[in-house]
Amino acid sequence: MPIPLQKMLDELFTPAEQAELRRASDKIVQRHLMLHELRKARKKTQAAMAKKLKINQVSVSRLESRADLLVSTLAKYVDAAGGKLHLVVQFPEQEPVILKGLGDLADRPKPARRRKTSRAAPTKAAA
Repeated sequence: MPIPLQKMLDELFTPAEQAELRRASDKIVQRHLMLHELRKARKKTQAAMAKKLKINQVSVSRLESRADLLVSTLAKYVDAAGGKLHLVVQFPEQEPVILKGLGDLADRPKPARRRKTSRAAPTKAAA
């Protein structure tokens, strides 16, 4: 016969220990968020994010539902939410490594765009 989880927890842990377990599990859950969950956790609306990103709300919605983003786009989104993006690389044989420079893409000035110059129509040489 199955035993309800709460009954098992009551037998194994005091109410204080159960509360600590809930707090610890909440912290773990909060460390693994999708973009829209990150935005909501920061108490931001899509409209507020759109204003900071200088795009429209529909674009924020599309961005949040994409599975593949440019690092610079993700960095701008995290910045608009009030955070800073850090990319961490993990290898089995060593401690995690934070990549430098890539998370700072949103802070870099955009390169100046080259203006298109109109080319004058070729003139006929006077004969």
